Amino acid sequence: MPELEHCLISVKTALRVSDLLPEAEFLCPSCKEPLRAHSESSSGGAHFEHHERNLDCPLSDKRTAKRLYAAYLAEKAVWQENGGAATGFLEVFLARHNISSEA
Repeated sequence: MPELEHCLISVKTALRVSDLLPEAEFLCPSCKEPLRAHSESSSGGAHFEHHERNLDCPLSDKRTAKRLYAAYLAEKAVWQENGGAATGFLEVFLARHNISSEA
């Protein structure tokens, strides 16, 4: 049976596919990074989400990016108040928030 390589599908369809084929993989049509389908969220209904945050992707949730940047500024201020070195904070922040540092 031939394999389907690329096809745009709805979240509803992706959720059904995931139920039938748990090993199915979904990729972002913009950045080609892996996605997962969610049936609901605290702020709305079904949606796709990148496995790892990708702030460079135009399809990423910009509210998440804004919250993440606010967290970065707040945590960096605390880091510096507690005598943290000028270098090293970014690596700690990225690890704490499960963000890949590879560009």
